[in-house]
Amino acid sequence: MTQSTMTSQSQNSSSSRQPRRIGRPRSIIESELYHRWYDHVPSGPSNDYVIAITAHPGYTSTSGTGKTTLAWNLAHTFNIYGEWSAEELYTVDLDYLNNEMYQQSDQGDVLVGDEMQGTLANPNFNKKRFMTSEALEGYAAIAGNRKNRQTIILVFQTLKQVNADLFDFVDSWLLIVNDKQFMANHYDVVPNVFDLNDRSVTTPYIETITWDDVPDGDDNYRVMEQKKDQANRGEQEYDEGEEEGQQMSKEQQAHYAKRIREAEDCAWKNVPEHDDADVLTYSGDYLRRIYKDVAERGDNRKRAEE
Repeated sequence: MTQSTMTSQSQNSSSSRQPRRIGRPRSIIESELYHRWYDHVPSGPSNDYVIAITAHPGYTSTSGTGKTTLAWNLAHTFNIYGEWSAEELYTVDLDYLNNEMYQQSDQGDVLVGDEMQGTLANPNFNKKRFMTSEALEGYAAIAGNRKNRQTIILVFQTLKQVNADLFDFVDSWLLIVNDKQFMANHYDVVPNVFDLNDRSVTTPYIETITWDDVPDGDDNYRVMEQKKDQANRGEQEYDEGEEEGQQMSKEQQAHYAKRIREAEDCAWKNVPEHDDADVLTYSGDYLRRIYKDVAERGDNRKRAEE
């Protein structure tokens, strides 16, 4: 996708110092975002609401811009029942979001997936590593869980890193444009549904929102930062073996080996030599064949369903 496809129709020309803002910034509670979310999740027919958060690389840096702080604020504001917990409802691993959080969370919960452009540990939704099993399961999970009265917050560095298929499910895009004063522009995300060969997206401006900094010593934010640091060091958050001491099946090992191969950009035969490959009990070439067989079975099942 080109840069122009994700540029708001209402932003100023390239000579402007800042993306266009209309009116005074609104707090989350005062915002159109809040009213749209309220109409989707707490009231009306059962529905979910998906929010994407990124930072504008031209007006902020991509790291340390308040994306996680904004996600923290939204999670605490939009969680309907009880207190929001980062231990249970925040992850930097798309696999964990697919296989644990969706299954174990309740109606009214806010599920936060951070670093969804991918980390050293997890490819997540990165379009350069698209078509991984985790990404396909992620699209299926979002598409298949639209009636749970949940809020899904997905945090990326930029949307240029994301495959356009995700935009079919995003209800609101929040683009941070001022990381010093905590300001983000709120855009609609409108795919071109009339031309099946066109994956371009228009993003009309709605409003500018603002939020508060996280209180010092907040336990949830500490957990969020911990999980991000671990993923960026290449440490896995989600163990596909499910229980300590339980050997993974050959299919699970094949998916795990695929993740190592993509993260390290190495040949299948070299995967078992990686530091994180001590759980693998088969050769890399054998796991490659298993992964190929699993993928082919999945393709055949989809064709049969069609």
